[in-house]
Amino acid sequence: MKNNFKATLMILLYSMIGIVGCQEKKENQQATKESTEKSFDSLIISNKANQWFARALSDLNGDGLLDVVFIDQAGFGGSLGVIIGSRNAGWEIDWIADTAPNGGVFSCGDIEVGDIDGDGKTDILAPQNNGEWTDKPKTHTFYWYSYPEKEAHYIGVSKEYIKDVSLADLNKDGKLDLVGISFDGSYVIIYKQIDPDNWEVVQLLEGPNIHEGMDVGDLDGDGYLDIAANGYWAKNPQGEMDGDWQLKEIDSIWHNQTGDWSQNATKHYCADIDKDGKSEVFISHSERAGYPVAYYKLINAEDNLWEKHIILDELSAAHTLQVADMDNDGDLDVLTGVNRNRAINIDVQDWPVIIMLNEGSDKWTRKIVDMESIYNGHVGDFEGDGDLDIFRLTSHDAEKYELLINQIK
Repeated sequence: MKNNFKATLMILLYSMIGIVGCQEKKENQQATKESTEKSFDSLIISNKANQWFARALSDLNGDGLLDVVFIDQAGFGGSLGVIIGSRNAGWEIDWIADTAPNGGVFSCGDIEVGDIDGDGKTDILAPQNNGEWTDKPKTHTFYWYSYPEKEAHYIGVSKEYIKDVSLADLNKDGKLDLVGISFDGSYVIIYKQIDPDNWEVVQLLEGPNIHEGMDVGDLDGDGYLDIAANGYWAKNPQGEMDGDWQLKEIDSIWHNQTGDWSQNATKHYCADIDKDGKSEVFISHSERAGYPVAYYKLINAEDNLWEKHIILDELSAAHTLQVADMDNDGDLDVLTGVNRNRAINIDVQDWPVIIMLNEGSDKWTRKIVDMESIYNGHVGDFEGDGDLDIFRLTSHDAEKYELLINQIK
């Protein structure tokens, strides 16, 4: 009886302070400190970057250094390659393919790597499209390439341009499946891997203004990976790939925008910040001003009750969002920052690269890495020394691609 009374009180409490399924914490969750101490050394990977929007990190050649899989000239369609990691400037490029098996060029806002065929080696997802910035047909055809063999394998076709992708085992059969978010079609698409050369579209999850920003994670703690996209989430029906994925809202601010092409453009990242076995959903706006960097914790899946936590009140054109332990203290921090050239377009003059260091209990130390901006930044342990480094472009049209080597102690 006592437990039932307590549960009833909890439900009433959440109802009183929740707004459309979201409870926003009222205590100050902003950085309590700020540090500008220099803690990263710069290594120039290339001064000839050409729209290297889509990148992924992996040690493909087994030399202990991270390599970078990328698409060259992704805005208008280009080649697929691997930048081989080096401790010196001017990294070599190993080109995978100039064109896909269908003769088309490669383009996407994202790219992924993983062991697709289960042979213990990292394979490369290859999205074929004529270019996000072109007026040519937007159909996306997906392949994957083995490495170092560079053999192409067909996955399938999407009728719209796919902006973000994830490789993940959604039904726990030991095989990676493919999830993508449509840039213009307002849907999330799921390809089930039957075998490495046989894939099937099993879901087309439609929702108003689904557009950009997606990740996967176990949001409800049931052991199966769910999908977060544009302020929605889709609950995995415990591995039933053709089942009901229950697309529901997390927070409407991430998909209720109108106006020009920059509407509903987000970054999403799923990570378990409080170590309770459930991933939280981290979200920023990649193009506009006036939006926070925040994370959302699922309190009750059945009632779709979420708790909102503000990391930064506002950050403009926050086109980088990574969640990782940047200071090796055992908890997760947040890397974010401003895309310079987009910020200039919306009259924002400060372009910081920021690490929000997690101090526990929703207290953060704001660490300014530098003021040179960041676009589609990634973190990874480049040299295997146990700390995480930052790979960045300073803007979407930057020619310099840079590695910031972590010296935080």
